Amino acid sequence: MITEPGMTIFSKILLAVLLLMTISLLGLSFISYHITRESLWRVSHELIHLKLEDAINISSENLEVLRRFGLDWIPANVKKAQDESARDLNDIHFGKSGHVFVVDDRGIVLAHPNPKLIGHRIAGRAWYVNSKNNKIDHIEFTWPDEARIGCISRFEAWHWNVVCSQSRAEILGPVNRIRAITLWATLGILILTSIILRFVIHGIVSPISKLTRASAALARGEEVEELKAGSSDEIGILTATFIQMRDAIREQFAKIRESEEKHRRLVENLGREYFFYAHGTDGVFSYVSPSLTEMLGYDQAEFKTHYCTYLTDNPINHDARIKTEECIKGIKPPPYQIEIRHKSGGLRRLEITEAPILDPEGRVTAVEGIAHDVTDKMRMEEMMIQSEKMLSVGGLAAGMAHEINNPLAGMMQTAWVMANRLDAQMHLPASIKAAQEAGTSVEAIRNFMEARGILRMITNIIESGRRVAEIVDNMLSFARKSDASLAPHDMADLLDKTLELATTDYDLKKHYDFKKIEIRKEYEDNLPPVPCEGAKIQQVLLNILRNGAQAMQESGALPHLFIVRAYVKPERKMMCLEIKDNGPGMTEATRKRVFEPFYTTKTVGQGTGLGLSVSYFIITENHGGEMTVESRPGAGTKFIIHLPLERRQV
Repeated sequence: MITEPGMTIFSKILLAVLLLMTISLLGLSFISYHITRESLWRVSHELIHLKLEDAINISSENLEVLRRFGLDWIPANVKKAQDESARDLNDIHFGKSGHVFVVDDRGIVLAHPNPKLIGHRIAGRAWYVNSKNNKIDHIEFTWPDEARIGCISRFEAWHWNVVCSQSRAEILGPVNRIRAITLWATLGILILTSIILRFVIHGIVSPISKLTRASAALARGEEVEELKAGSSDEIGILTATFIQMRDAIREQFAKIRESEEKHRRLVENLGREYFFYAHGTDGVFSYVSPSLTEMLGYDQAEFKTHYCTYLTDNPINHDARIKTEECIKGIKPPPYQIEIRHKSGGLRRLEITEAPILDPEGRVTAVEGIAHDVTDKMRMEEMMIQSEKMLSVGGLAAGMAHEINNPLAGMMQTAWVMANRLDAQMHLPASIKAAQEAGTSVEAIRNFMEARGILRMITNIIESGRRVAEIVDNMLSFARKSDASLAPHDMADLLDKTLELATTDYDLKKHYDFKKIEIRKEYEDNLPPVPCEGAKIQQVLLNILRNGAQAMQESGALPHLFIVRAYVKPERKMMCLEIKDNGPGMTEATRKRVFEPFYTTKTVGQGTGLGLSVSYFIITENHGGEMTVESRPGAGTKFIIHLPLERRQV
């Protein structure tokens, strides 16, 4: 990965050159300082030695004069000569601080340019003691309060120790000034050199820096500053090559962006029926397209989990897991279906097409796929199959109903007449006369009928005939379209009346107390009126409630519960009614056949198999709506009815 450099090459070169120059100049200054210092030191010593020799010579000349005239044995003359020598020595000066002074063997100063120091005793000073004991002619000392450099010599005739010295500061002053000047000169040279180098190096490094910034920007996909190959040297050739490479990459980037934009629009415009996804070999989603939210209700962030997280326990998901594991191993599976849980709690059926993604070494790095929501498609197919079945048996049902109606009418009429003559009309004159002619009485006939249960049998014939007539009527309703007019109805009110009617329904009360069932109503506010046949819709709702109550009774689960919902789907302009129970549910095979005519799971004599098929017919054919069912074993059953909010041609 290319990043911006922490220190530019220009700064590095400039810093390196300045560092080398600084070291070189400081080294030269140090050497020059020491050479100059040693030279001044040596010259100063030579000068001090010369002045010391002059002092010894002056004393020797005065002593020689005494000896020449034979006065060197006279103390007064010797003293006079010593005083003259001391005055002459005090007159020896060099520089600003160079002078000569005399110390006797007792360490007392006999002569000094500063009269205040004459008579001072210096015998105990270390520099003086060391110079006498070790006979060192070169000395460095501080006296009285000034650091000095000098030489000491013995004038044995008068027992003098003659010292010639000069201030250390005066000796080294020039070299210190030279050092300061050198340091300032070095600093000036460095500043001047850095300014010159900046322009020189900038001219060399600036094109390289521009190339560096451009390369970093190109790597990040940002806009690259314009470059010009202004020279024919190596940097110019490098710049021209980079410009060609940049233009080629720009062209490729433009093509890639165009392709990405095209695919992005494709993915985002798939709508609610498709979504793309990718997950790693660990099964955790790394990408899902935005259409996922519209399809399943989940945010992209909360769906980036393991692919099994939202799968149901439907057996088809077991096969789906096997196929995904095969895909992770590098085997592309054929398309397969899964059942997944919608965020709202509903179930969706998805068709999955996926393939493994391999790296250059052929190893699986990820799995990419597309999920197609086929829930509505499957429901539509089921509805079409159901509709085809309805149409195929419609004509048969009508013919059967008419064929049964004629003998049924004669049978029921005869049964009514028999029941009437053997009961209500038993004491009519004609009945009494007929009994007498037969040699018996109406009371005997009546007693015989009751003893043998004939009247009860006739009543059973009538009840059975009425039941058959009801079946025939349902068959005729199934076979023909209704001519009844549609009127607007308040669905909440219609649902409430149907639930109230269910509590007094004889068939329900005979087998189960509907009042013991908990009813949970979830009606949307301000429901619009729905054009429908109120009685027919109530018939459908009662059919669903009866079946649900019986199923919950058989399951034994407590408490028994119906959830009744009513809400509007504005995008479809339809009213949706849902009735959900907590009964035992049904298998997939039963769910697919639940609307078939004459199909029933009840025992013989308890169901005709026409209730839900007629209900389906009423909703789809008479009202132009939809009726579906969702159920799984152990999870209850939910019937969903959609009714159009606007009157339609049916």
